[in-house]
Amino acid sequence: MSRTRTARAKGDLEEVVETAEELLKSISETGGQGMEDLKAKAQETLAAARGRLQEAATRSREAATAAAGEADAYVHSNPWMAVAIAGVVGVLLGAALLRRD
Repeated sequence: MSRTRTARAKGDLEEVVETAEELLKSISETGGQGMEDLKAKAQETLAAARGRLQEAATRSREAATAAAGEADAYVHSNPWMAVAIAGVVGVLLGAALLRRD
């Protein structure tokens, strides 16, 4: 998920929390129509946030699937390059771990 999407999701969740806090506060202060209005607002906000989070999850899943497909295609078209890259990464990780001790 990109930073803007993450920030938007965070903002949506903060809005849901604020609306829930207003709802809890109004339960103790008011009754009747005020509480019904706040309950409706909370339900709308929650539904909108849930929808945006589901869209973000779907986009993330599609992006990950596409990236995996591209990596798979690259490895199949360049198998020795993939082996060389994996070997270099292995050597670098091994060297980093040996130096750490």
